[in-house]
Amino acid sequence: MLSFTYNKGGYEAEFTVTRTWKKGKKDQLSLQQDGQPLNELDYDKCQGFLNELIPHGIADLFFFDGEKIAELAEDDSGNILRTAVRRLLGLDLITKLRNDLMIFVKHQQSSQLAVLQQQKFSDLEEQAKQFAFMTEQILEKLILQKCALIY
Repeated sequence: MLSFTYNKGGYEAEFTVTRTWKKGKKDQLSLQQDGQPLNELDYDKCQGFLNELIPHGIADLFFFDGEKIAELAEDDSGNILRTAVRRLLGLDLITKLRNDLMIFVKHQQSSQLAVLQQQKFSDLEEQAKQFAFMTEQILEKLILQKCALIY
């Protein structure tokens, strides 16, 4: 059970979250506001509400389920705890932002490359037209020269 105070629309409310487990069954999650159960919230809505209120990194440290506790206890490398602390400090957001930024930059570069390739293609088409025109002019001159030699 966890109780906390949340300021909602200028009104301070006390929320109590209770999560229970039974062997072989899915965990139960309930939420109370100022001592009154919020029965209109099913499990998923209640979990969504908590995810909005409590940052993911903190939730990982405080809302352990049985499997996470077992993983933490059995992890000799410290990777799970390291990941949780990084999330708590917001360092995971920096990594995610860096990865998202790399994807964005690659997308922008491919868009720019496509524009550059289209421009180059247009330039080559224009050159091809100019060469075709010049070829026609040269052929006309040759035909005129041959005609002048025949007469």
